[in-house]
Amino acid sequence: MQREYNPFEKTALNRTSISVPTRNLINNNLLYGKILDYGCGYGYDYSYLLNLGLDISGYDKYNVVFNHNYLLRTHYDVVYANYVFNTIPTLREHEDVVNQLRSIGDNVYITLRNDTRSIKDNWEYIKEDDVYWNGRSYQRYYTELSISYYFGKVEYLYNNGSYIQFKLL
Repeated sequence: MQREYNPFEKTALNRTSISVPTRNLINNNLLYGKILDYGCGYGYDYSYLLNLGLDISGYDKYNVVFNHNYLLRTHYDVVYANYVFNTIPTLREHEDVVNQLRSIGDNVYITLRNDTRSIKDNWEYIKEDDVYWNGRSYQRYYTELSISYYFGKVEYLYNNGSYIQFKLL
């Protein structure tokens, strides 16, 4: 019996400091009001922001600690998703998550990995879903052209060659 794909097992990082994309949102005063960290992994950024006194919730579909679907029926001033879309295996699920975040957040910030140097010879490209698969994990990489195609109109906040951060418009 094949196990269900669980990106949390391969992509959630157990960090010791706040992520650079979340630090960027803090430094630009973009985190305020009721906040959702969508795809929070182990919850480090969530915990850090909670300790700062922010009104934040953390949601992660694959982590039982943070898998609370009622959070997706709540409205937020700010929703952010760091590296979530890189690991979504199908374009249909990708579209569903974009629509869901738009429906629950007044301001939605997305961070995507765009450094394709990590693709090795053992990664298979699956054209119909525009994604790479190495037998354990999916990775989708983005250009500005693919961002406009998959996310619509956006306002770019940051692009350092390793990741792109933007706001959905």
